[in-house]
Amino acid sequence: MTVRINQRLLKFVIIILLGFMMSLSVPSISAQEVAPSNNNPQSLLQQGIQAYQNQQFSVAISLWQQAVRGFELVGDSLSRGLVLSNLSLAYQHLGQWQMAQEAINESLQLLPSIETNSVSGVTEIRAKIWNTQGRLFWEEGKLQEALNAWEKATDYYGKADNWPGIIGTKLNQVRVLQALGLTLQAQDILTSIEQNLDSIQDDHLKASGLLQLGLNLRQMGDFIKSREILQQGLSLVKDSETQQNFWLELGNTEQALEQKALVIGRFQEAKKHIKAALDYYEKAANISQNDQQILSLLNQFSLLIDHGNWEKSLKLIPVIEEKLNQLSPSRDSIYAHLNFAHNLACLKQSIDRQDYSCIDFAHREQLLQEKPRENINLNTPSWETIAKIIVTAIEQSQILKDSVVQSLALGQMGELYETTQQWGEAQKLTEQALFILDNIQVPELSYRWEWQLGRLLKKQEKITDAIASYKAAVNSLNAVRGDLITVTSDIQFSFRDRVEPVYRELVDLLLTSKNNQDLSGEDLQEAIEQIDALQIAELENFLRCQLKIESSIEQTLNQVDSKAAFIYPIILQDRLQVIIKLPGKPLISHKVTISEDIVKKTIKDLRIAILRRNAGQVTANGSTLYNWLIEPIKNRIQPDSEVETLVFVLDGELRNIPLGVLYDAKTQQYLIEKNYNLAILPSSQLFKSPERKPQSKTVLSAGISEELEVENRYFSPLNVTEELEQINQVLPSEILLNNQFNSHNVQDNLEQKNYSIVHLATHGNFSSDPQETFILAYNNAGTQGKLLRPHDINNLLYIPNSNSSKQLNLLVLSACQTALGDNRATLGLAGLAVRSGANSTIATLWQVSDESTIKLMKEFYTYLNQPGISKAQALRLARLALLKDKKYQNPYYWSAYILVGDWH
Repeated sequence: MTVRINQRLLKFVIIILLGFMMSLSVPSISAQEVAPSNNNPQSLLQQGIQAYQNQQFSVAISLWQQAVRGFELVGDSLSRGLVLSNLSLAYQHLGQWQMAQEAINESLQLLPSIETNSVSGVTEIRAKIWNTQGRLFWEEGKLQEALNAWEKATDYYGKADNWPGIIGTKLNQVRVLQALGLTLQAQDILTSIEQNLDSIQDDHLKASGLLQLGLNLRQMGDFIKSREILQQGLSLVKDSETQQNFWLELGNTEQALEQKALVIGRFQEAKKHIKAALDYYEKAANISQNDQQILSLLNQFSLLIDHGNWEKSLKLIPVIEEKLNQLSPSRDSIYAHLNFAHNLACLKQSIDRQDYSCIDFAHREQLLQEKPRENINLNTPSWETIAKIIVTAIEQSQILKDSVVQSLALGQMGELYETTQQWGEAQKLTEQALFILDNIQVPELSYRWEWQLGRLLKKQEKITDAIASYKAAVNSLNAVRGDLITVTSDIQFSFRDRVEPVYRELVDLLLTSKNNQDLSGEDLQEAIEQIDALQIAELENFLRCQLKIESSIEQTLNQVDSKAAFIYPIILQDRLQVIIKLPGKPLISHKVTISEDIVKKTIKDLRIAILRRNAGQVTANGSTLYNWLIEPIKNRIQPDSEVETLVFVLDGELRNIPLGVLYDAKTQQYLIEKNYNLAILPSSQLFKSPERKPQSKTVLSAGISEELEVENRYFSPLNVTEELEQINQVLPSEILLNNQFNSHNVQDNLEQKNYSIVHLATHGNFSSDPQETFILAYNNAGTQGKLLRPHDINNLLYIPNSNSSKQLNLLVLSACQTALGDNRATLGLAGLAVRSGANSTIATLWQVSDESTIKLMKEFYTYLNQPGISKAQALRLARLALLKDKKYQNPYYWSAYILVGDWH
């Protein structure tokens, strides 16, 4: 039976909403409503600052508009410029970007007259103006302009000797550089910030800088460094309010570490982090004497729910309710109410229905494995109680006249009605939340309500309208994706909850047969465009930078290779849909009606069978996958069809297995034994066709044969000397062995000579966590080992001012492995391949024996050196050579090697 929220409450919400609509055309309230104590512009400026600090942005705008006019009348350009800068910030908070731009433009126009002003503080005002301009550029996605503005702001803050300003604007520069993929420069700035902080003598000022730095490091994903910096800052402070800030942020960092451990399958490590996070939050709550205490309590509450600790969660409810009732209207208060309501609804859903879908993916998987006992005796708040908390947030947003939080509160009320399966009412509220956003640009909120509306329309079987809503959500996501990957590291671990479902649910709708008719070519084309966009978003999320789109899907499918077939297997909840593009022919597809869980289990079983060298289970599971992916199209890709290469754009867990082990039980052949070359693309739009064929095949080889211990990890010795010498016998090579293998020597060689191939024979690891994705090398001094992560690989192989003649054709990684327990570990391989800049990457999915690697690599380079042999063909022939060798015929030895990227 559907649980219904009180209908009178819904009517009350809509009545409030009508008041919102009437006020949308007036972005600020009148002077009578503000009731300033006097019309003195300096007093108005200060009142506006107070309102801004209380997050009453509409009030602040009205006061500052009056202050601007007042300062203009008395000819005070300095103060006028400052107020205009403040106005721009307030407009930005409300999503009123045009007004924000107009205010900052007017402020910038005043700079020449300000710069002739000798009044004390003028330099700091210049800094604030450029800082505001940088923030506006950032929000508009103008990254280079934002960087330039923040560099100017840093310079002016430096002249004003304003350390908090210097640190803040430098950290802003780091965010931009990271988004641009310039991680080396970002790291240099972070180092300079630490040096600046070391030179500060005032402990309180130094601690404030360390708190800001620690928070930013967490947002950037460097959790270990964040914790170290925060603990250093905590040791400097004595007052309880500042200590509380450190405890809270340390709790956030431990929670991020816990999520990271869960995602990569380190469950025992995750438990330690969760205990530490709860301890920090409790310490913060116990010493708090202000409104910030609610943050610690809410974080505890959320974390306890994530881990199924229902009893402790319920005990916190009255404590949080008491604290919420003490809060004055502000954005923080509204966020706190909505956070509490969301978690209450999740707690009720989890206890009453044993439904954990509201809990994030990593914790949900853990809860489903542990299967918490039924809690039939636990009393949860009613849906009406939860709705009243949201109504309080709506009332406060009306008081603030803040469109952003108005939309947020109404959309969340719609989400609550969705949870209680009241589709019509939920749709009305969601549409109202979207309507509020019509005149402001807040894509990170728009996509949530467009997605929510799409779900509701789908529930009501309004498929055409649902597709339109999902497409709007994807467009909003595309507008905000750059922010999602740089604003906070939380997105990295909640990607599968916040971003991926939007694309997948749209693809599902596009691939749903309408009136039992065959899917149109237009639907198939759009489906692969969306799944391709998802894969780009996933890689950007992993690498935490925006990627350059190399080609359109249409160009890749139709113009790149007339003898290549592109295969897109897409894992959906109730089926496996396979879309195929054959040379010169329209798109076709077939579906296998099978649950997502069975598909994933088959893939997992195949992977385990390969690693255990159980050939019988390999052929059994490989046969199942062959029947799903290849059997339905085998007649279309026979040799007489002129298909030479099968190019797979793989989805989800399918990336964890080598496609060569798919098994045709009828002919008793692995796919690699059929006359097809095999290649993988991480995304069609990231395919980079080489500008020209390399004139010669020259190899820069590097490897480590010694045992090393780096970052508390032990690496066993490898027999890479023989491997590199074997390659040198086939192709001319420069060999860098052991401590010669460092970034400086690699870059020096690449700059001096035209190498077409870089071959790295060293330990490596691929993971869905970029910090766990690395290859082993030496530091530039050659004194100790160093782990090179994806951004380091980009710096390692980067050739300044290079042209197409120096384009790296192939990167070979011959001793790598994917992380155990990490279902998306191959995301690390794809990310590393993309960051390397090479046209193609050959890597191993698991580390195989030295002897078989030596044999395979010699065969590969021998075939590659023959005229007319492509990289994909050379790799297939080399693997076949191992397959035919009785010593290495088990799939474990020959199947680990895959080609990612250009197959020519």
